[in-house]
Amino acid sequence: MYAFDLIVGMDWLTKQKVIVDYSRRTIQFNGRVFFKIDIRTRYHQLRIKKEDILKMTFRTRYGHYEFTVMPFGLTNAPAAFMNLMNMVFKEFLDQFVIVFINDILVYSRSLEDHEQHLRVVLGTLREHQLYAKFSKCKFWLTHMAFLGHVICSEGIAVDREKELKHKLSTKLNFIQRINIAIDVASALDYLHNQCHIPIIHCDLKPSNVLLDAQMVAHVGDFGLAKFILGSSLDTVANQMSSVGLRGTIGYAPPEYAMGCEVSREGDVYSYGILLLEMFTGLSPTEDKFRDNFTLHSFVAAALPGQALEITDHILLLERESRFNPNNRHHWLSESDTIFQECLVMVYDIGVACSNEVPGSRMSINGVASQLQKIRQKLFALGLHEQDELPRVI
Repeated sequence: MYAFDLIVGMDWLTKQKVIVDYSRRTIQFNGRVFFKIDIRTRYHQLRIKKEDILKMTFRTRYGHYEFTVMPFGLTNAPAAFMNLMNMVFKEFLDQFVIVFINDILVYSRSLEDHEQHLRVVLGTLREHQLYAKFSKCKFWLTHMAFLGHVICSEGIAVDREKELKHKLSTKLNFIQRINIAIDVASALDYLHNQCHIPIIHCDLKPSNVLLDAQMVAHVGDFGLAKFILGSSLDTVANQMSSVGLRGTIGYAPPEYAMGCEVSREGDVYSYGILLLEMFTGLSPTEDKFRDNFTLHSFVAAALPGQALEITDHILLLERESRFNPNNRHHWLSESDTIFQECLVMVYDIGVACSNEVPGSRMSINGVASQLQKIRQKLFALGLHEQDELPRVI
């Protein structure tokens, strides 16, 4: 359930005239030689203004203390440091430099360019009194891992080893998955329709959905989120947001790849793909999904008659253990039919949300209400969140 993050913005893609191959999950560009620099002590290199030091003073039993540099743990520390790095490397960003907080990636087309880029980047750091941790720096590379991706002369692709480590190991029953889907839909509804200033998440995917001890789902990682302001302030909103439009291949809506503005409908698309993945157990970046064959089209083609064939085997085991499809008792057969109908209803929602046409997608508040109705049907069948799943041998 890992994904292919666009670690570079769509603006970067436009400037570099790169090719984004969604079917192979790669970005092709002209980088041939790379080096990576890790900034030493990160936020501690960001000094606090003299007049603001008093605001950072705190008292302990051993006396008063004050921060003169940015401390770790502050909510806005990553954003402040990222803003600093963007200002420091402003003229080089998307030319041969990519910055993500304290990680700097430099890409060059030739060894000669690479040597010059190395001098420029290290000189820029020295000029701004920023210092690298050379034990973690890597130079003159033709193949490297960066932010969950493998970067080489052939382009940027997802790190398959890391993808396998992020596969969902927890086995969730039907009710648990429905509850998670409702929690995420409710979170998006809050961001889109209930916040004073609407927020677009821009990067909804499984790794950004966190479960607490009570199995309540929380949407996290708002690093790419954007505010929707009034039309007169749209430009300001874009300037204040991170550079470029980023998302995750497989989950980002197709219109984002064409340079369209972020929208509520874009988040709904990502949610639809997430929902389909939760119930099929298939990632949108599976090798089988290439060219025009996607997770969306795979599920749509199976509905309604072949819904069981595309469903995660864990849910099929739950169905078999509870309803025993081979049993001839009428009430069991009827319950099994309702179970299958609920599956189809979930898939219908996922397909509707992941429609390629933004205007044809469901509204997120409608999604939450429909899922709640499905949950009530499952409760009526006697399914519960605490139900143990049969052991898989």
